[in-house]
Amino acid sequence: MAKISVNLPLLGKKIGNHQIQLEVNNLVEVLEKCQQQLGIDIGNSCILLLNGQILDVKNLPNLELKDGDTLNVFPIIAGG
Repeated sequence: MAKISVNLPLLGKKIGNHQIQLEVNNLVEVLEKCQQQLGIDIGNSCILLLNGQILDVKNLPNLELKDGDTLNVFPIIAGG
């Protein structure tokens, strides 16, 4: 298991905390824990950056996490 930081700069207002710490095996677990513990579905409605690199949601199960990794979560903004 890896201990990672999950930053939720725009979603944090909704949950009252901008950063959470999680112990997980992979990014799929991060998505599941955010849904279960925070009520936030970040799978298809957000842009994910792992250590500053944009992630392709299709590759999440294959990505390995290390202690100290940082996941930044930004909601997709649309408007007109």
